[in-house]
Amino acid sequence: MGTRIFFGRAFKGLIVLVFFGLLWSQAVGKPSGSKPKAATKSRTLDYVFTNESVLRIKIDIPKDGMAILRKYQWGWGGGGERQAVRATVREGETIYTNVAVHLKGAAGSFRRIDENPCLTLKFDKFVDGQRFHGLDKISLNNSVQDPSYLSEKLSREMFEKAGVPVPRAGHATVELNGRALGLYVLTEGFDKQFLKRYFKNVKGNLYDGGFLKEVTDELEKTSGANPKDRSDLKSLAEAASEPDPSKRLARLEKVLDLDRFITCVAMDVMTCDWDGYAINKNNYRLYHDPDSGRFVFFPHAA
Repeated sequence: MGTRIFFGRAFKGLIVLVFFGLLWSQAVGKPSGSKPKAATKSRTLDYVFTNESVLRIKIDIPKDGMAILRKYQWGWGGGGERQAVRATVREGETIYTNVAVHLKGAAGSFRRIDENPCLTLKFDKFVDGQRFHGLDKISLNNSVQDPSYLSEKLSREMFEKAGVPVPRAGHATVELNGRALGLYVLTEGFDKQFLKRYFKNVKGNLYDGGFLKEVTDELEKTSGANPKDRSDLKSLAEAASEPDPSKRLARLEKVLDLDRFITCVAMDVMTCDWDGYAINKNNYRLYHDPDSGRFVFFPHAA
């Protein structure tokens, strides 16, 4: 999620033990040399995030797809549409066909497709009902800003324990067209499947904070019943902009889950997340819960 945890000496031993534990579990994991089979019902969704073993993911993208991905370059303010291409994904003995893959990442983490790119994989975009261990969408993060590969997982677990909704994280080794990319951080996607873990009603509007944008800006709506209706976001912006301090808090309490918002901000500060909403108005999502009528903020990777 862009969260950077700066560990002191007391934590260095823990980092080394956990990291080598990951490598060991990878080494003794089930061999992947057997013939792949068609995707069937996977193990439970939670399995991906337990680190019982590091998953081995192989991605094959045809030449025409690679040519499309090579055209994309991230620039300040974004790099245009992140076009998805079709790929074949193998994990262990299971093969997934027609998986939608696009490049992800921003100023710090973006790498081109011929380097060690961050990738988003959507398994059901072209194949209805296709799931990866129960997930319809995952991201593979290169962790170029965190050589321990642990900050995302640990910080997300801290947000979770504090009561802030957040996608989970695990680990996987990644191979792209036969080229070993090494260890990656695997994260759960932001979609209705994620929302169902925290909200009874997932028909509300989900907004992407984008790159260095505030709630008063034109945020992208990634989910919701009426794509053109942004009245909920407008109400939040107006409440936050209330000029009378004596009225501002009362207005905000009606449209914002203040308890979880304050917790989210506190966790941003406690985890030294200099690129989150609290410090840099970046890397966040917000969901308007139709049942409560209030917004909930989440930390999010770029």
